[in-house]
Amino acid sequence: MAQKRHQPMLLTSRKKTPTLWIPCPICSESKNVKTVWKFVRRSRNSQVFSHSNRSVFDSYLELQKPLEMVKTDKRGRTCTDPKTRALHLSIEHDDWGTYICTVPSDSSHPANYIWYHIDHVVSEISRSSPVVFPHPNSQPFKVENADQFYRIQSVARQELTKHKGWKEIQLGPFLITSRISQDEAYIERCGPVRVRLTRQCFVRIPRERPPGVEEEMMLQIYDVLREAFDFTVAFHATNRSANMMQDKLARQKAQVLGFPLYANKTYIYIPCGYTLFKHLYNFQNLVPGFPPTNYHLIIDYQVQCDRPDLFSWAEIILGKADIMKGNITWRAIGYYRYTKVMLLVHEGQKNFRLKCTSRAEPRCVQNRSHVIWRTGSGISFEYGRNANVNIRVQPDCSLLFDQVHLFEEDTYYCHTRQLRLEQVGQVWAVTPRIAYRIHIRPQPEMWPKQTEFLVGLTILTIWSSCLTVFWIYLNWYDSSVRQSAMFGTQTQDSGERNAMLEKIYSPYMPDDRILYYKTYQQSST
Repeated sequence: MAQKRHQPMLLTSRKKTPTLWIPCPICSESKNVKTVWKFVRRSRNSQVFSHSNRSVFDSYLELQKPLEMVKTDKRGRTCTDPKTRALHLSIEHDDWGTYICTVPSDSSHPANYIWYHIDHVVSEISRSSPVVFPHPNSQPFKVENADQFYRIQSVARQELTKHKGWKEIQLGPFLITSRISQDEAYIERCGPVRVRLTRQCFVRIPRERPPGVEEEMMLQIYDVLREAFDFTVAFHATNRSANMMQDKLARQKAQVLGFPLYANKTYIYIPCGYTLFKHLYNFQNLVPGFPPTNYHLIIDYQVQCDRPDLFSWAEIILGKADIMKGNITWRAIGYYRYTKVMLLVHEGQKNFRLKCTSRAEPRCVQNRSHVIWRTGSGISFEYGRNANVNIRVQPDCSLLFDQVHLFEEDTYYCHTRQLRLEQVGQVWAVTPRIAYRIHIRPQPEMWPKQTEFLVGLTILTIWSSCLTVFWIYLNWYDSSVRQSAMFGTQTQDSGERNAMLEKIYSPYMPDDRILYYKTYQQSST
């Protein structure tokens, strides 16, 4: 039996007909209960949820009628399992919506109040408006290095940020805002490059349920959104070793669903193209004009490169002759133009990765790798399966540092497997695809780690306790010995005094008794 009223299911719209099974929240033993699958299409313009005067299962919300019946077909595209009553659905254009496994004979049955929201994220391209970014003489920007490229990108970002349009809106725990993303661009050695910058609308919600919100409807909206996009922050709850893998899987899932992933330990960013917003209570009425228009701009680049002149061709021919004779000489790496990136890394940083950019996705295997990495000091790295090496090449040809050390500060070059006229017979291209200059910031001297401090504090506490117990025992022993000695001394003194008195008065004692007896007799008569 399902426990939550809202059951959001987020699917991709890139597939032609995505399929899924929707469970019916009724026990299979309840054979006498007749069920009918009904749904509300997302294309419906009217409001779906309404506020009722009666509370049903601790909620005053209910679905507005009429509800459409789910029609099964003979091809098996839409059918119901006779044993479990689960609905098999192949979603087409107009099948997105909210599905309910209803019990017509009992309007108060819990199954009537468990709603499955089948939705997707509308592509930002279909809802994006272009922004004109001026090019010099309507020609592509000519760049010769990465600094020029990033400078133009920064200006374009500022232009897109300041573009007129909608502003940020705060609605309870929700913030309607925007984020700017860009297509992954690779600056080749020369040639045209096109980059698309997109300003996309997002609804930012806190990761934890907000305690200060009193409106029930706001909390209902929050719970549904948090449940649907839980995968964007679920990896933060895992341990450190699994965090990187969970993060990668979350980003891959977001890419399949059709939106970039922006999430941290505090907030979740939900794309405004999420189709459930249309029927999520009266969210669109609370935010007029929702969802707002996205904006994008396109920048064209022309990466400059030198054309070989007559002397260059002569040098190439002479180089070929040297190769045929066995005299192979490599040109200095700075002779060619390529992308250079400077990175500042902290000592001790874990899972640091350098990516080798390429138009086609590179692959690195045991015997045939598309990429080789080398340092300025001449050390090379190829793909290997030894997981104990600190620096190693991954299957996607990225260079992974398990942990960054100070002595690893260097320039790292990525070379592709490429045969050109300039290097006949060479497996790897002389010109690197990209170079990373790594600067490592050492860790400052700090106090011992917390665990070492706690161990020392524990040892000190135990030793202090032992000394305290020993001191108490010594005090008790000293007190006992002192009392025993005093008692013996007093006893000895008393015995000597009695003996002395007896010695002094003993000659007179019998006479005293006789005298006392006679005196007593006389007084009695």
